[in-house]
Amino acid sequence: MCESKPKRDLVVMMAALMCLAVNVFAGEPPPLESGARVRATVIDTAGGIIEITEVAGTLVGLDESLLTMTVSDARMEIPRNSIAGVETQVQKGRKLRGTAIGLGIGGALGAVMGYSDGDDPPGMMSMDAGHKAAVGAVAFGVIGGLIGALAAPGEQWQEIPADRIQLGFGQGPDGASGLFLTRRF
Repeated sequence: MCESKPKRDLVVMMAALMCLAVNVFAGEPPPLESGARVRATVIDTAGGIIEITEVAGTLVGLDESLLTMTVSDARMEIPRNSIAGVETQVQKGRKLRGTAIGLGIGGALGAVMGYSDGDDPPGMMSMDAGHKAAVGAVAFGVIGGLIGALAAPGEQWQEIPADRIQLGFGQGPDGASGLFLTRRF
């Protein structure tokens, strides 16, 4: 019984270290590669006025003086000395998908609830089951769509400091030589 306590403590300690390692490595930004979706925070001091702008697009290239990206099918070159930070997209937004799922579920639920209520007795404001199903589908569909849009995750970005981005020439894992865009550690 006494021998199992040190083993148990060792197992607990190893599990804690693995969790710590996973948390440390999970927070590192993904490598920055040509074709990646990036967002640059640009500081413009022209005319004596400081203007901070975020520009999002697809990375084309990076050299010692310029970050080149395409924004809405237009090529944009940003001087590196005016870049305050660069972020790379780690997850696309899912708002449209969440809205569609919420709309479908809410609409179906509203239609079933309206239809299951049945026909009203004849009178001035009576509705048959089909009309109740349609009204329920529209009303609950809109509510479900709004909930789906709010609940779905948006875009997620992770920062890569501008001073850690570098361009280099070397040999890749497959043995081919070429120009590489990397992130320094």
